[in-house]
Amino acid sequence: MEKEQITATELAKINEIRNLFNPFIKDIKLNKFKIKHLPNHKSYSLFGIISDYLIRYLFLKKIKENYLVESDDFINKLTETTEEIIAYKSFNILINYSSYYDPDNIQEKEFSKFKERLNEEISNYLFKNEKDLFELFKTIYILSISDIIFRVGKKEYILNSLNNFLEFEEFLSNKNNKKYDNLFEDFKNIYENLNILLKNDLKIKNFKLNPSLGLTESNILIKADADLILEDTLVEIKTSKDPNVKNDYLEQLLIYVLLYFKKTGKIIKDFKIINPRATNLITFKISWDKDLYNNFKNTLNNFF
Repeated sequence: MEKEQITATELAKINEIRNLFNPFIKDIKLNKFKIKHLPNHKSYSLFGIISDYLIRYLFLKKIKENYLVESDDFINKLTETTEEIIAYKSFNILINYSSYYDPDNIQEKEFSKFKERLNEEISNYLFKNEKDLFELFKTIYILSISDIIFRVGKKEYILNSLNNFLEFEEFLSNKNNKKYDNLFEDFKNIYENLNILLKNDLKIKNFKLNPSLGLTESNILIKADADLILEDTLVEIKTSKDPNVKNDYLEQLLIYVLLYFKKTGKIIKDFKIINPRATNLITFKISWDKDLYNNFKNTLNNFF
């Protein structure tokens, strides 16, 4: 029997799960973000993904600076990171791009170009420090439009990613498309904000960019990937225009914490929620609660 699939966000909306979390979060004071920049475009979902990739890139850049030499340990971590990021998983799907040709409009050359370009930009993202901000935007945009290929995997979304790539290539040729001008302007603004937020030195040796936390439990397949884990800190990126930090955020993060423990046996000690549009980040210290974990596991088994 095929297992039911559910995302961590959907899981957090189930009353039986939410009721478990209420006592845990009811006394937490929710601060507000100090919003500095508002978007001048309507590509909200896409820009959220762009922000995810940008902040991971900036963290990785800072982490690299703390490695005096590129040790075998660090290279191994980068190799592991390559396999974790969603863009790489999308690239692996594109390797079999022939199964996604539109029979009315064979797009073999376009798919091949997209695949090669995506592979190149993944390498740029992980191994190069881009000095030119537009070049960084170009790299991250290509990774971001590929993201949905792995997340959804349906033919129409794969073709949509290809069409977005071709449209972007056209823009790179003639630089005449206000949509991308506005996206790049927003990108520059949040790049500036994030560099201010992340100005403190990072003495990080253990990191996971875009770690997969999904697992199979009972009759359910839970699909989940966190934005970033640094040592024992879970980092979540939210690009909302709303300055409020909501209970929904905490419920989603608690699910990540519990899934991470179930998968690795490691404990997360705090959350950082970062809004690239804001000039402040919000941190929550959490205490590991074994009863909460056991109740969560039992609820999954009973519910599904």
